[in-house]
Formats: sequence, C-alpha cells, structure tokens
Amino acid sequence: MEVRIVVDENIKNTQIVIRCTKIDDKIVELKQKIESFNDYLTLQKDGSEYKINLHEIIFIESQGNNIYVHTKNDCYRYKSRMYELENILPKNFIRISQSAIVNADAVSSITKSITSSSLIEFKRTHKKIYASRRYIKEAEKKIFERKSMN
Repeated sequence: MEVRIVVDENIKNTQIVIRCTKIDDKIVELKQKIESFNDYLTLQKDGSEYKINLHEIIFIESQGNNIYVHTKNDCYRYKSRMYELENILPKNFIRISQSAIVNADAVSSITKSITSSSLIEFKRTHKKIYASRRYIKEAEKKIFERKSMN
C-alpha cells in the first residue's frame, strides 16, 4: 500500500481518495476509520449516497444483516456491522439493545416497564424504539448524565 499526501492550496475542502484494485474488508474498514474523524456518516437511500450529520441521527437499528440509521424524518442504510459503527460513534450514542443505539441528545422520554422492554421517545418526531431490560439501566444512567451536563 502506498500513502501520499498532496498539498493543494486551491481546493476548498480536504479530500481523501482511496484507489484500489477491489473493495475488500480492509478497504471498507479504512473508509470507516477515515469517516470516524468526521461529524457525519455516509449513508445510502434509494441508490444514492448522503452525508448526514451525527447530530441529526436519533437512533440506529439492525434488522437482519442491515443497519438502518434514523433521523427525525427519514431512514437510511449503512453498510457496516453494528459493533463497527458503535466503535466510531461519539459518546452521546448509547447502546439500548443488542440491535439498537440511540443518540442520547435526541431522547425526550423513557417509559420503563417492569415486565418488558422500555419505550424511548425522541424530541420533535413520532419515532420510537424499545430498549431491552438488559441494557436499560446503564443506558438510562448515561442518558440522564448527558442531560444534566447540557
């Protein structure tokens, strides 16, 4: 692998281009690590790519082999595994079940249930998600810690 840095004072934004003979797991991992330095994720919807700011994301869920990233008004796909995504997200993203992560800054309420999953609702949207009993105590603690800091 060859790494080069080219300084060009005429460009407006820094660009990182990966030239490869094929896209394999190492290339995908490299792309994800580079993206982790940004405050956005590159997501897919209807065959197009979108750059979505992390603060717009309210929750992320996995269904089968697919990862879905939810904003207040939309839903996108992300090509990765949940644990890989969890590793590049900032601390305000908290796991609430084996298949879901929430943005603590977007949570408006948690309705706890003794016998089943707890309901998490978000600010300025109708979207909701359930937290498992296994994760809810730690998630609730982290969410309310963040709320008290803001």
